[in-house]
Amino acid sequence: MEWLSRLPLYGWIFLTIIIFVALGVLVFLLLRGFKGKFGPLEIGGLREELDSKIKEAKEEEANIREDNDLGIELKKFMDEVDENLHADLIAKIEEIDKRVIEFFVGSECEFQGFRFISSIKKELYNRINYNDLKTRLKTSGRDAYIKRLKNDIRNEYDHIYRLTLNLKCGLKYPDFSIVEQQLFSTVDWVIAEFIRLLKSRLEEKIAKYKEIRPLFKTETRRIKHVDIQLKRNQDYLSALS
Repeated sequence: MEWLSRLPLYGWIFLTIIIFVALGVLVFLLLRGFKGKFGPLEIGGLREELDSKIKEAKEEEANIREDNDLGIELKKFMDEVDENLHADLIAKIEEIDKRVIEFFVGSECEFQGFRFISSIKKELYNRINYNDLKTRLKTSGRDAYIKRLKNDIRNEYDHIYRLTLNLKCGLKYPDFSIVEQQLFSTVDWVIAEFIRLLKSRLEEKIAKYKEIRPLFKTETRRIKHVDIQLKRNQDYLSALS
């Protein structure tokens, strides 16, 4: 490298210019996307790759935002289905009036008949408000659940029956054995209607999940908002059948 020590000033200037130009060309090629292979070394376009990554990140962010909006829309729909189901169940309970009051029509104190009906409805209201009926009415535990419900109604009847023994209006409730079949057939009817309504609303949910599933663009949110819930509701429906 002795020639460097003998290099005149203008030579150093010229060499410096060449080095800067070479570096500039190299940086230009790297940033502008020149691609080529030199043995094991591959030179890629840094700017092109960076732009691609930024684009992908923006697209992913947009997809997540859209999927979150879909999730909100889906939850709103499911909440409305649950509200409609609750209203359906209440309406069905109200229909038992005409099925039970006939036991007391013509008596001197018919209002006691309405009191008993209110007691039955209270038992049913408690169950739709505080029990998860789609799990309580699964085929595997349905008979035991209905048996407990009938037993509660029997106990309520016995309680009211004892209270009426000393009424001055003269109302005497029939012995439970006389009305048992009619009362319990009413219970069986309303439970069957509950199951029918539950299955109908579950089918509505399942159809919605299947409809909206292809619209989700990110796998994690599709699994969270659709796949898990879809499987859960399918299991509920299967357990009720």
